[in-house]
Amino acid sequence: MIIVKMMGGLGNQMFQWALGRALAIKNSSEFKIDVYFLIERQPRKNFTIRTYDLDVFKLNAEFATKKEIAYYPIPKFGKYGIFLVHLKQMWRRSINTNGYNYLIQTRFDYDEQIDNAPVNSYLEGYFQTERYFEPYSDIIRKDFEFRDELSGKALEIAQLINKTQSVAVHIRRGDYVTNRRANKTHGVLGKEYYDKAMETIASKVESPHYFIFSDDNEWCRENFAFGENMTIIEDDIKGNKFQFSLNLMSQCKHAIIANSSFSWWGAWLSANPNKIVIGPQNWFKNTDLNVKDIIPEKWLRI
Repeated sequence: MIIVKMMGGLGNQMFQWALGRALAIKNSSEFKIDVYFLIERQPRKNFTIRTYDLDVFKLNAEFATKKEIAYYPIPKFGKYGIFLVHLKQMWRRSINTNGYNYLIQTRFDYDEQIDNAPVNSYLEGYFQTERYFEPYSDIIRKDFEFRDELSGKALEIAQLINKTQSVAVHIRRGDYVTNRRANKTHGVLGKEYYDKAMETIASKVESPHYFIFSDDNEWCRENFAFGENMTIIEDDIKGNKFQFSLNLMSQCKHAIIANSSFSWWGAWLSANPNKIVIGPQNWFKNTDLNVKDIIPEKWLRI
């Protein structure tokens, strides 16, 4: 069995699912996800509370039980849980007990040890590179078919997206601005990044139409000149788990993404074989981290 711990927002959960799905296929193994971190987590200062979000897709998820999780060598529950979270980061990232393997991501680039995880492995991490699942991309795309169809205003936006040289522009602010921990980790992409990215798109795409996806529409209105070639996605059509935003992003022909797994997936799911995708040179505030594998080779970095 392959078990992957679900944590983070929708985009992170998609990476975790994709890794587990790929490993299960390679190992001809059962695949289950551990959602207890999401459903039992208590509010904490400077942490963004997340929920299980993969139910926006048609994928058939199986949930690991606490009994199944308990076979793996590091305890997941109990009064010393927080201590163990820190302790396991100091240990070797692969721990084996009686044939049950607990693998912890310790780097942000591709990790061969993660990719070669054997049967009976529990994996914890974010796994933000398509290198783990690229051979099974058709299966992953099928898994990520949206459960709910677009309607009303969202459908009207989709129709405009499909008849224009549409460019999804994701401007992530929200907790990257208000949450001290998130800001320290990720930082915030400024207007300069988006201006340069739009200039690049304009040099390669005739009559681009920009569709702005953001959690801070007020900031967007203050910083960009909205004309006929720019449409902002209003809050009332985004979906309770932002699934409609992700759906609309994926229908755009090109993309300018933020340092966010959410818009990474919006761009990756686009079916345009000639899409131009622009991402930030630095994915994290700490520029010493090796993030070379997060942005696919065919995408551009600014």
